[in-house]
Amino acid sequence: MAQCPFSKITDERLLIASHIKPYSVCIKEKREDQALDYLNGLALSPTYDRLFDQGYITFSDTGELICGTQLSSYTWDKLNINPTAKNKMRIFPENREDYLDYHRKHVFQDDIKDLT
Repeated sequence: MAQCPFSKITDERLLIASHIKPYSVCIKEKREDQALDYLNGLALSPTYDRLFDQGYITFSDTGELICGTQLSSYTWDKLNINPTAKNKMRIFPENREDYLDYHRKHVFQDDIKDLT
């Protein structure tokens, strides 16, 4: 990814390459191929990387942002995110569906079925 889909920052010094399916899980499952797969990654600014890694946000297969219920409306407002907007983010190239499915099921802190 060339930029953070939230902040639009392109300076690599300010971006974090975040695994969609956590690196530690890939290694534990002896799936080094997944740990090193560029499709198992997103380039995010630090705040958004933290939100994603901690499971406060996730994405649909089409890039639609899904926000969890764990943070207050005050926090979402300060992050300049409307958690009900269902904004499409540019998180492509495609073919990240398996990794995104893993993230929704095992990292995201809410039941995705309750929010979609």
